[in-house]
Amino acid sequence: MIHFFVLLLSLTFSAKSHSEDAGKVITTAKACIVKKEEIVVDPEIQPSYLRVHPEGKYILYTDDTNESSSLLEIKKMNNTYVVKNYLTPMQIEAFPVEPDWQLISSPYHNDGTMKYFLLQDLLTKKPEDVKAVHSSNFNEYYHSIGGDGAKFSLLRWNFLGTKDFEVMKKDGVLSLKESISPYILCSNLFNLPVKSKNFLNFLNEGLLRIHSIMMTDSFEDNYERADKDVLARYEAKGLKIDHDDPKMQEQYEFDISRLAYEYDLVSLQAYVESGQISQQDVDDYKHFNALFFGQEQNKKGKGLKKIEALFEQMDFYVLTKPILSKDAKYVSGMLDGSTRVYKINENKTCTEISNLGADVSKAGFAYPETFKNPVISFYVEDEEDYDKLELYVHDVGSKTTILVDTVRANTQMGYPGFTKDGRLVYMNDNKIIMTTLKMTPDKQLDSSCIQVR
Repeated sequence: MIHFFVLLLSLTFSAKSHSEDAGKVITTAKACIVKKEEIVVDPEIQPSYLRVHPEGKYILYTDDTNESSSLLEIKKMNNTYVVKNYLTPMQIEAFPVEPDWQLISSPYHNDGTMKYFLLQDLLTKKPEDVKAVHSSNFNEYYHSIGGDGAKFSLLRWNFLGTKDFEVMKKDGVLSLKESISPYILCSNLFNLPVKSKNFLNFLNEGLLRIHSIMMTDSFEDNYERADKDVLARYEAKGLKIDHDDPKMQEQYEFDISRLAYEYDLVSLQAYVESGQISQQDVDDYKHFNALFFGQEQNKKGKGLKKIEALFEQMDFYVLTKPILSKDAKYVSGMLDGSTRVYKINENKTCTEISNLGADVSKAGFAYPETFKNPVISFYVEDEEDYDKLELYVHDVGSKTTILVDTVRANTQMGYPGFTKDGRLVYMNDNKIIMTTLKMTPDKQLDSSCIQVR
């Protein structure tokens, strides 16, 4: 199997130590809050990775209990909110196709593809009766989507791989048209010579195709088979595995991965024969893995040497925790220990427009029609109580930063999101909080209520 690094949530931002770009920071946001509503959710439901509908009608979330994604419908009846939970056939880390939520993406189904479902179908049909309107090999658990309704872009976390889609309708039936090839977003941040872009294309296309295929059950069987075979080999040599010995455990796990890799190569040939991947994809994959296994798969060594040289030049995770804006015109992410916001240029390079001066959680965007400038929301650790998280919003244009609330750290995966009318929606324990902040007449965050600390 291919094992990608897990990009962990890092919350090390200090509100008392920040760059000028972070602007003013306040002690309390009570004076900045126009309205605050609390909606109680069944404590049995513990939403993670919230995505907030533009009108606040629904919340898409990852349900870790069922290893799937579900939907919460929020209705106000007689001045009381009623919450209804919908089970779906979607995988964890599902993501809405912004900005209208007509479609929702769902990664890594049993056939290794990303599925796209109609929101209306998810709300009106039984999970087993919902059919995907599109399947794509462009896939990733950690992804974000932004667009304008007629077209959208999907950004993968790994290598900033991006692909464009067109939403089409004929006789009332919706379908998607994919661009021929993906591309690297913000490629200028990699600081690579032009000749190295071919290798980036392999990471984004060939490796992606193989990765999608290898998420299927047959490749998981390869790992289990390798585990049993390595154990049998150790026993045949009279070796007893001491799992408490770090060096032995590391070698044991390496041997399993190495053998599973050999079994995977055999399995991949069937996909070459069916035309789903090319022999060149497999050869490049061999070169890629040779670096990790410390063995040269290519006897001539030319391809391997080229890749080794590239590894020395680049950081594959140059921009971590990347999130596209709702309209795909901006992207946030962490670079060199600091969360930044970039404007996406016509040629898909990126220009920095904001630097918070510290690493915070993933920074999600408000809808562009809500504010004059891009506005982001994020969590940071409470400096005085690590069991709590501070929720901030930041106006990229005016540099205004507002501390909205402090929540329990056990809700940290309930990332905040915006509605189009400007409400900030987030979780605190088993409550959904909807907060409306003061705005100026020209649609900027109102800084007149801020008390600087």
